[in-house]
Amino acid sequence: RWIAGVGAGVAYLVLGLAAGLATALLSASPPVLIEAVAGLALLATLGAALRAATADDDEREAAMITFVVTASGITAISVSSPFWGLLAGMAYLGLHRARHGRSERRNAG
Repeated sequence: RWIAGVGAGVAYLVLGLAAGLATALLSASPPVLIEAVAGLALLATLGAALRAATADDDEREAAMITFVVTASGITAISVSSPFWGLLAGMAYLGLHRARHGRSERRNAG
């Protein structure tokens, strides 16, 4: 048992020294590099979220409109882009469902 304790202590010492070195390296690196690495780390998460948002054929366009308007960063009448993205996506979805419902009724009748 004491061997495991000594091994864990040595591992903690090595990790502590490595953390200090990593902090020094990150502090010396340009902020753009840190942002790029963080962006690359989030690509898989973004891909999974977009895949889930566009899984349903009937709601795919509304999801993409919501995403694009939200990502655009527009601000109108002191309201930022997340609000306008949701509004644009919901408006498109409502119009799409109204139009799609009418065409189904025409085909059925």
